[in-house]
Amino acid sequence: MFYCARYVSLIVLFSTLFACSNVCTTQLPRKGELTSNALVGTWKNNTVESYYVVDEDGSANLYVCDPSGSFRKKSSFRGVIVNDQLIHQYEGHCPKTASLTLNNGQLDLAYENYHVSVSRLNSIPAACDETALAIRSVTPGELIAGRSQSVIIYYAVNVVNEKEPLYLMAGYTSGTDGSYVLDNKKISLANGRHDGELRLQLTPKKYSNVPFEIYLRLIAGGDDVNKNLILLSRKVVNVK
Repeated sequence: MFYCARYVSLIVLFSTLFACSNVCTTQLPRKGELTSNALVGTWKNNTVESYYVVDEDGSANLYVCDPSGSFRKKSSFRGVIVNDQLIHQYEGHCPKTASLTLNNGQLDLAYENYHVSVSRLNSIPAACDETALAIRSVTPGELIAGRSQSVIIYYAVNVVNEKEPLYLMAGYTSGTDGSYVLDNKKISLANGRHDGELRLQLTPKKYSNVPFEIYLRLIAGGDDVNKNLILLSRKVVNVK
């Protein structure tokens, strides 16, 4: 009798989980259905299927499939958007670093345990405050095929109400003495969108075969800037 009840319970449990997955999957909203220009995606964590919705202001909501077969809102969180994909960020947790490296001519973005390969970095991902994006390479010549003299970083900034000038800064270190060259560039932004690029010029004779790192500090905008868009600021660290 005990074993019979046990098997019946297991059957009911698996049936509930299966039904939940099917019902919840059919209820997934499409992009733009819940909010204008919302970014919608799904993933499975263990046996729990969930989806997220990211609004234009950068706010995100996480929903999970409950035993009744419908999605329920679990929490709100902030995430990282890369090439129109949101890399999930755990509740109350801000990522420390995301690394960008060259792999067989492809730029590989590694965000904690998630990896996204991109042939061209269209924009720096939105992130929590003070999240560092590190671009690593053994030698300058290994950075970008055909562009061994430069490091190209594309960025996009959208300003809602500009009250103060915004600045884009970057720097890199080379060698063990912690020396670096800082390239500052002031950006004058009117209301709307501004696309551009930042080039860090390397000196081949001085830096050839010398390990170096480039660190960019990501700062989520203040009250006058959309939360899902960022301002870049310099953060230089010594090569270990």
